[in-house]
Amino acid sequence: MIFSSVALSLLLLPASPARADRLDASNKNATQACVMPDRDLGIRRKPGCAGEVSRAGSTVTMSYNAHGLRDKDYPRAAPPGVTRILVIGGSLMTAPGVEENDDPPRAFERALRRRGLRVEVVNASGEGYSGWQNAARLQEYLDAYAPKVVVYHLAAHYIFNDRALWDDLRLEGGEIRGRLPALRMLPKKMLPLFRNARFIPFMARVYREQWGRIRASREIAAEAPDQGLEDLMRPTLAELAQMNSACRAAGARLFVVYDEDAATADQYLLITGPSWPGRLAQWLWIRSLRFDGGGVAKRISDEGARLGYTLLSIAAERPALQDPANLLPSDYHWNTRGAGIFGEAAARALAPSL
Repeated sequence: MIFSSVALSLLLLPASPARADRLDASNKNATQACVMPDRDLGIRRKPGCAGEVSRAGSTVTMSYNAHGLRDKDYPRAAPPGVTRILVIGGSLMTAPGVEENDDPPRAFERALRRRGLRVEVVNASGEGYSGWQNAARLQEYLDAYAPKVVVYHLAAHYIFNDRALWDDLRLEGGEIRGRLPALRMLPKKMLPLFRNARFIPFMARVYREQWGRIRASREIAAEAPDQGLEDLMRPTLAELAQMNSACRAAGARLFVVYDEDAATADQYLLITGPSWPGRLAQWLWIRSLRFDGGGVAKRISDEGARLGYTLLSIAAERPALQDPANLLPSDYHWNTRGAGIFGEAAARALAPSL
């Protein structure tokens, strides 16, 4: 049913004048450990679990604490005189394929300590999470760890992805709480048939996301550049506002780390496995669009100045962070060198504010 709907919709769409220019194969042979379904976030990691994860030919053991985070357990209160920093983000921060002691948050912690700062960094990032998921789950970690500083790593590909999913998110009081039910198009009488099913709701969400990417790209591409940027940024700015509000209520300051990479519609397009029809449709029908990272950063910085959070630019390190020598082989995740470059850059940007 889902595939038929997507196929019919695609037949009715006019052809795209510009096909997405690349496919990303780096996730093809990646494996995950300790994954469990989550009604709101899609997935999360099993608390207290450990397992082997393969990435770009490298296999490491990833262990998860009582909150399903790739870190040790911490008491709620930081040690006296120590500033606790919560790092939140996606897989670039969880660093599959890199040992835990070498991941970006640990490199960031060491770089801050080298500057004479008494800090403790909690890695609250989640593999597979983008902006909306980080906004939805931040409160849990503010309650658990009582940080004084929250550092959110904003990856450029979150921006378009979250715009594509915006209409599929569940909002309560204007705040993101999760995604809407995957099978909400079905009559309620049929839902008990899928109560214990996992694959079908998962695929429904995958196809809905691919359709959202196609639709969002066409809407934005049809707008004037300034209007298109505002349209693109609307979900990201709403997520940052939600995160900032939660931080302020918890007595923490929010800092956003962004390398000013361009925001585009054609990042990480992968045709593989049972999701290939939707991803193929995305590749064929998406409109290519590109917004310079400097313009995106200015919009974030201006909104941060208005609401009270701070943008930390690490644009000077972007060439090094994208250099294949600092990445896992044929992958966009950093190796140990790349994690160290990120940690040093983020520490240099944050240290004057601590």
